[in-house]
Amino acid sequence: MAETSKDFVNDASRAARSTSSQAQQRFEDLRHDLEDRYHVAQERARQALSDSTEYVKANPVRTVLGAAAIGFVAGLIARRRRH
Repeated sequence: MAETSKDFVNDASRAARSTSSQAQQRFEDLRHDLEDRYHVAQERARQALSDSTEYVKANPVRTVLGAAAIGFVAGLIARRRRH
């Protein structure tokens, strides 16, 4: 019976180590995936900023008029909510 208990403890210990190892590997895989996604998103944000800057430089009047229109509409909406 003592031998069976030792076998059980050894088997449980092996199973726990295996599960722990699998969990650590899964965590590392997820961490690397998230880092990759972060870098992709960061590069897309940089590109969007660059594209926006170029658009504003190429179309300054259109940009200012568009911003004014958006501000005007936002003002109307805010004014309507107060009354």
